[in-house]
Amino acid sequence: MSATRRQRILTILVGFLLGSAAMAAGVREEVVSFLTHDGLEIRCLLSLPAKGEGPFPGMLLIPGSGLHDADVTLEISKLEITTGRQTLFRPLARHFSRHGWAVQRCNKRGASFGHVDDEPRLLEAATLEDLVQDNRQALKALHDHPNVEARPLVLLGHSEGAQIAARLAVEDQNIDLLV
Repeated sequence: MSATRRQRILTILVGFLLGSAAMAAGVREEVVSFLTHDGLEIRCLLSLPAKGEGPFPGMLLIPGSGLHDADVTLEISKLEITTGRQTLFRPLARHFSRHGWAVQRCNKRGASFGHVDDEPRLLEAATLEDLVQDNRQALKALHDHPNVEARPLVLLGHSEGAQIAARLAVEDQNIDLLV
């Protein structure tokens, strides 16, 4: 298979996974929020299966370092397989929700949905402990939601988020799986 053909196939595959309007089929989403230990409001998106009453098993997605919104929206200027605006957590959340999971993903401290009202200074002033506590509250908000079962409960962390997820999993015996 030629490199050009392989690149075309990868472009189609990634475009389908990340940009397809069909990704939302079978999923409903709602905005939830919580207050941090120092009084900031963090807003999250909770993806739920469109069918079924719930409660559903829960999953919390934790992003890596940087000022990330709930979807981890990135502007990619040049990449061999795709360019433009990409959302890394949205397709994951919708995939798992179509398969019966309640999946929560949150704006990081200082970030807003779509980055329209970001306040970078809030993240710049934060310590790792602040971020751990933010995600501890996010986990509590997920756990307390009426459409979320107590178990199983999964944490999925990317990069810095993996470090935060590992800390939460060590202290919380209700975490069933750490990714």
